[in-house]
Amino acid sequence: MKLIIGGAFSGKEIYAEDHLSVLPIDCTPEEALKAPAISNLQNILRTLLERDENTDTFIEQLIEQNPNAVVICDEIGMGVVPLDPLERQWREATGRACCALAKSAETVIRVVCGIPVILKG
Repeated sequence: MKLIIGGAFSGKEIYAEDHLSVLPIDCTPEEALKAPAISNLQNILRTLLERDENTDTFIEQLIEQNPNAVVICDEIGMGVVPLDPLERQWREATGRACCALAKSAETVIRVVCGIPVILKG
């Protein structure tokens, strides 16, 4: 698995297309378990939370069922802590998911202003 993280609109998808030759797509949680390149993991996690489903279980399934995927996720945990409980839960779930994916990924790349920084691999 390859994990690409960074701020919104920081060039993560462009990096994946140019350097990994994949076209990341927005997909449902179910589609993500088979997709070669997943865009906006944070939105998938939000969908799961809105369905009252366990995000940790989903991440375990993603790692097991789609180990060769390229996963792109926005870093949403910086800045002001939201007042809304669901927003806080979403931030926390996204952070935990990225930690679990980074641990099992062969490569972790952070893209800042279109510039890739290899964190692992």
